[in-house]
Amino acid sequence: MQYIEKGHRWFIVHTISTNTNDLKYMIEKKLQHPYVEKFVQKPFVDTDKLELLEYMYNQIQLPITIKHQHILTIMLVQIALDTHEQIPNENQDSLMNETEKQLSVLAGDYYSGLYYLLLSELEEVSMIQVLASAIRKINEHKMVVFYEDIQSTHELLHVISQIESTLFTDVALYQGIDQQVINVIQIALLLHRVEREQSIHGIIATYIKQHQTSIGKDVRLQLKEMYHLHKKQLENELMKLPYQHFSFSHALRHKFELSFNTSVAEEG
Repeated sequence: MQYIEKGHRWFIVHTISTNTNDLKYMIEKKLQHPYVEKFVQKPFVDTDKLELLEYMYNQIQLPITIKHQHILTIMLVQIALDTHEQIPNENQDSLMNETEKQLSVLAGDYYSGLYYLLLSELEEVSMIQVLASAIRKINEHKMVVFYEDIQSTHELLHVISQIESTLFTDVALYQGIDQQVINVIQIALLLHRVEREQSIHGIIATYIKQHQTSIGKDVRLQLKEMYHLHKKQLENELMKLPYQHFSFSHALRHKFELSFNTSVAEEG
């Protein structure tokens, strides 16, 4: 069975189906708005996170149309959060003028409105509550990073991990996903964010710059060391997964270049 080149997908080839492309197309169609597209950068749809949601929902007994509606909604939440995240606060340098900032805020609000519309169509009050709670917690973690002193790289990565994973882990917990899988999701999303930012200026680089004085000058070396520690932690968590998650485990090992010489735990 052929695996896709590292860094592009989490799952083996046969799981990257027409279904994934269809979901991405549906998300992009939902995001289309002529005025927003004229003034705001096209939003990024993280295909790795989309496939992660697909894997999560494959573990759940729900009609396929409901699964797709949930996945679309969660991805719209993520995109809305990402859009608002791009707007610099008063402590950050930015090339954005005030008009661009205001339009980005409105774009994020527009994407937020889309997911509430989708959920209202499903009349799922409990799911709305889960997502609203996750959004509140994520914004609280962002406030910690923006306005409070971070004293160590460990503390910084812990907060970033919460920002990256809370939406997914809260949904997984609500849907009854195994805690072992949730643990893996949390670590994998942090590693995914760090890897994605190796060649771009993103949230971690921004946070490091903001807290470099309190954390120390060797923060990037510390970050590299912490990254490798989290890879080891992920490897340990993958060893605990039951056999039915073998393909998921194998794909994560491939993505993050972990060893393949350990066996997954026997089911039961």
